[in-house]
Amino acid sequence: MVSERRVMVVSQNPGIWQRFCKVLEPWPLEVICCSSVREACNILTRQSTLLVFCEDSLADGRYPDLVEAAKAAKSKVRIIAMFPMEDWVDSDPYLEAMRQGAWDVLRTSFGDNDVEWMVVHAIHDEAKMLSAVGDG
Repeated sequence: MVSERRVMVVSQNPGIWQRFCKVLEPWPLEVICCSSVREACNILTRQSTLLVFCEDSLADGRYPDLVEAAKAAKSKVRIIAMFPMEDWVDSDPYLEAMRQGAWDVLRTSFGDNDVEWMVVHAIHDEAKMLSAVGDG
């Protein structure tokens, strides 16, 4: 049996929270919004979470800090690093994020389908992991 699925949005921008809540409203998910790495790490250590969407840079840290906290908590959470569009012009945040341990990358100018695709992909990944545990 799969536990209740949670998706966390870590952003200092309430507009980002609102966009995610609107996109994910029809889904059977609990959406948790927080504004700091510290708050997100605290939640990750106490609650099973399917997916975390985290802005690249927050007042108290960055998404790699969440990656490390998830590893320390032995969490299988998938962390999506979010970057503003302008960061994609002069660099390749995707490659850097993957090197830092992110599961995927999303532009902060995301579309609804981008978020939905990542949720579906995470649910399939979770099912595959649970199946592998059951087979082993």
